[in-house]
Amino acid sequence: MQVRFNGEADAALITYASRGEAMAAYKSPQPVLNNRFIKVFFYNPDIVAGATAGQDRSVLNSGVNVDKPGSENAPPPAQPPTKVATIEMSKFVNQELKESREKIMEARRKLKVEKSNQISIFNVHKRQTDLLQKLMDRQKIVVKKLKAEGETMEATEKKKLLTLVKQLMEKITIGKKEIDELSAKLKACMENITGLEKVISMEKETRKGSDSDGRDSASP
Repeated sequence: MQVRFNGEADAALITYASRGEAMAAYKSPQPVLNNRFIKVFFYNPDIVAGATAGQDRSVLNSGVNVDKPGSENAPPPAQPPTKVATIEMSKFVNQELKESREKIMEARRKLKVEKSNQISIFNVHKRQTDLLQKLMDRQKIVVKKLKAEGETMEATEKKKLLTLVKQLMEKITIGKKEIDELSAKLKACMENITGLEKVISMEKETRKGSDSDGRDSASP
């Protein structure tokens, strides 16, 4: 495949091994690269050079050679491999690759932010979990003391310990709620990270597919 054909940035020239292959590509109902705005026409270098003068063949404007009546028995002249020029293909592919690169860059930017958020939330989650454990341990100690010494303890001291147990319970309830919220945020971060990594992977595969299509369309 030759891009920038005849010095035109939006044109490409594709060479096929035989005229049959070129005709199949020319008549295919499938648009090139699924883009109906890409135009295709036959290109024959002999016609451009005027090499067909005096031959018993007529040439259509499309560049397709057609035998004249009565010339069926004449041996066909040797022809170079038929070529199909695809207009605006290079321009379309470049635009597609540009959009793919932009999607990957944006996904990577968001991925960096999500991973940073994940680390921050994880650190807060760990601190809250450690604090909750300390509150629960302290509550157990106070409750154990009340059970062991409650009967002989002075009323003032007992009341103070009961108040402390209540305060600890309130803090534990709040701590559990905060940890649940942080856990939900961590889960959301993980889902976002997985989604962004999938987008990056899919865009890379799309770019590989575009490069492969370009090579498959090139002449052998």
